[in-house]
Amino acid sequence: MKKETIIIIATFIILIIGIFINLSFASSIMSFKTIFHALIHNDHSKDTLIIRTVRLPRLLVAIMVGVSLALAGAIMQGITRNALASPQTFGINAGASLVLVAALVFFPDYNGNQSAYIGFIGAILGGVIVYTFIYGHENNQVRLALAGMTIHLLLSSVTEVLILMNENATDILYWLTGSLNGKDWDSVEVLLPWFVIGTIITIMLARHLTVISLGDDLATSLGVYKKLIYIVFGLMVIILAGSSVSVAGPIGFVGLIAPHISKRLIRGGYERHIILTALIGAVLLVYSDALSHIIAYPYESPVGIVTALIGGPFFLYLCKNGRSVQKG
Repeated sequence: MKKETIIIIATFIILIIGIFINLSFASSIMSFKTIFHALIHNDHSKDTLIIRTVRLPRLLVAIMVGVSLALAGAIMQGITRNALASPQTFGINAGASLVLVAALVFFPDYNGNQSAYIGFIGAILGGVIVYTFIYGHENNQVRLALAGMTIHLLLSSVTEVLILMNENATDILYWLTGSLNGKDWDSVEVLLPWFVIGTIITIMLARHLTVISLGDDLATSLGVYKKLIYIVFGLMVIILAGSSVSVAGPIGFVGLIAPHISKRLIRGGYERHIILTALIGAVLLVYSDALSHIIAYPYESPVGIVTALIGGPFFLYLCKNGRSVQKG
C-alpha cells in the first residue's frame, strides 16, 4: 500500500474518532454507546433528539466548513504562490461581515434567519471587488495578494465603524469571532449544494492548480488558458469560503494550516494531496469545535477563538521559516 493511501486512511480514522468525540462533548456528556444508539435507532428519546436535531447538524456543518476553508486555502496558496495566503486574502470574510453588520444597522427589522444568504452576498461582493483589481493584468498573484489585503482591511474598518456607531450591531460580535453555535438542519441545507459544487470542481481541477502554482510561464508553455483558470479558481474560492463564512462566520487559520500540513505529509502536486487537505480541514474544525465546549466548560467558546489559538503560533512559525516553507 502506498504511503499516500496510508496517510489518507489514517487521517480519515482520526476524523471518525473526532466525530464521536464531537458528538459526545457539549452541554452534557454522552457515552459513545448512547451516540451509536441514537444514530442507528430513532426512538424519540431525549438523548436521540438532542443528537439528531442539535449535535449532528452542527457536526455536519463543522465538517463541510472545515473542508471548504481548507480547499479555499489551498487554491489561494496555489494561484498566488504565497505560503501565507488564505481565504482572508480574497476579501471573503470582510465582505460577508460588512454586509451582515450593515443589514443589522440599516434594517432594524432584519430577520437573522436570513444571515446565511446575506453573508454569502457579502462574501461574493468582497471576492468580486478584489478580482476586478487583478483581472487582465500580469503578475496576478502579486496583485491578488496586495489587492486582497487592502480590500480586507478597508472593509473590516468600515465594519468596525458601523459597530461603534450602532449598539444593535454588537449582537453580531459573537458571529464575527466564528461560531457553530445554533447550527441546525437549515444551515446544512444552505451549505450543502455550494459545498458539493466547490469540492468536486476543485478536486477535478487540482492538476491545473499544480501547473499554475509552478509559474505563469510554465502554465503558458503547457497550453493552460491562464485567465480562464484564474476565473474558475477565483469562483471556487468565493463559493467555498463564501458559503462557509455566511453560515459559520469568519473562522480563521483553517485555510492556512490545512494545506501546509498536507504538503508536509505528501510531497508532489496538488492533485496528489488535495484529498488529504480536505480531510485535514475537517479534522481541524471538528476537534476545534469539541475543544470549544471544553476550554470554558460549562460555557461554550466560539470555535473561531480555538482555531486562532491553534493557528496563531503556526502562522508565526510560517513567518519565521517562510523560505523553507515556500520551498516545501
